[in-house]
Amino acid sequence: MPNTENRSGDGRQVVALRGSFGLRVLSLPPASCRLGLWLAVFAWTMMAAAATKGDARVTMTFTVTTNYYLVQGNTFPEMMSAVEQARPWKTNHNQFDGWTEWRISWNFHHAGANGEVRLTDVKVTTVAKITVPKLKPSTDADPEALHHWGTFSEGLLRHELGHVRIAREATDAVKHQFENTGRYATPRELSAAVETANDGILKQFKQKETDYDWKTNHGRN
Repeated sequence: MPNTENRSGDGRQVVALRGSFGLRVLSLPPASCRLGLWLAVFAWTMMAAAATKGDARVTMTFTVTTNYYLVQGNTFPEMMSAVEQARPWKTNHNQFDGWTEWRISWNFHHAGANGEVRLTDVKVTTVAKITVPKLKPSTDADPEALHHWGTFSEGLLRHELGHVRIAREATDAVKHQFENTGRYATPRELSAAVETANDGILKQFKQKETDYDWKTNHGRN
């Protein structure tokens, strides 16, 4: 009878954007991400299932959600001041305007005995959450201010989506690892091999996020 294992790992990345308005830094506790946020206006789910080189059949789900916190202002300085006031996170050291967080979880079944313990069905699920500001429309807003806001918000979201891209690459790597997992003497050895491999993948892509921020200068380039 097949047995089931459940594991998960997460990636968390601080992002920033520098423009004429200056550098802003963000850090968001996951629990508070749910507070004071508007439901995402866009989300997508990508799924894939395929026969594998090993024994497992792997199904992958990747979902991205964007949350917005509303701000108001008629001039660009007013808009940016409103961003500082409206951020869902309130700490002295965390002042980023946007945030990307992703989490990969996996569930797998194994079967067999006598040195032939193998994976059967595997489900890999990734949920990525983006949080960025959104300007509430105003008929009194200065057109030039709206132009600057558009540049700021588009650049911030573009940088956040770069982190989502890394999350997708990490998910693909985990899926590939499961597809190529061999057979082991015991379920414990199989589970240990899976966890060791996936932990290595997560560390690799967390470092990739750090390198991404360094290369882009936290969204300024």
